[in-house]
Amino acid sequence: MIISDLNKMEELVGNNPNLSWDGWSVIHLSKSNSAMYKQNGAFVNNAWHIKTIYKPGKDGWNIKSSHLE
Repeated sequence: MIISDLNKMEELVGNNPNLSWDGWSVIHLSKSNSAMYKQNGAFVNNAWHIKTIYKPGKDGWNIKSSHLE
């Protein structure tokens, strides 16, 4: 799903505890016990997560719909 409106993305990030900002990029964290073995694993708040970074492109953020739920 492509989100091209900054206000819409700010609303989505604000309403989803798994999403956060890193500059203009949106970060999605998903808890996973196997994340410590993954290249995109991140240890956050004393737990391992799979970290997905969505950088904005010319059309906006192309983010998986499942990560917006």
